[in-house]
Amino acid sequence: MDFITGLLLLIIGAVVGFFAAQFWLNKQNNADKEKNVENTIRDILLQQTQIHVAESRQVLTSIEQKCQALRNQLEHFEHNVSEMQNQPEDGKLAFFGEQANVYLRHNVTKSKPEKTSADYQPLDYSAGNSGLLNSENKPQKQTAE
Repeated sequence: MDFITGLLLLIIGAVVGFFAAQFWLNKQNNADKEKNVENTIRDILLQQTQIHVAESRQVLTSIEQKCQALRNQLEHFEHNVSEMQNQPEDGKLAFFGEQANVYLRHNVTKSKPEKTSADYQPLDYSAGNSGLLNSENKPQKQTAE
């Protein structure tokens, strides 16, 4: 009987030890999985940060190029204005380019307004009174009898 009791205690100890080891290993695996998930998330965030920084640099470069182009245009405008101040006889900025101004000066004819007399009546009016304005067809007042 002592032998059977010892054997049963050994079996019970092995079962309890097995489940205790299983619990401990699962706990350790969960901790490792959490670390792996955290590392994966950190790697993804680092990649996204690098992508964001690269895109921000591209946008900044684009803005700098546009700013430089605007600065050049402003300098060109200031140069044109200063040239115009030096030329008092022609104080107007050209609306069209030089080639268009030459073309317009030589090819465009000035239209003269047509002279009309005051006696002329447009065609959309009738020559005489008609309808309600006709004095011949005045409505007669009804007298109460």
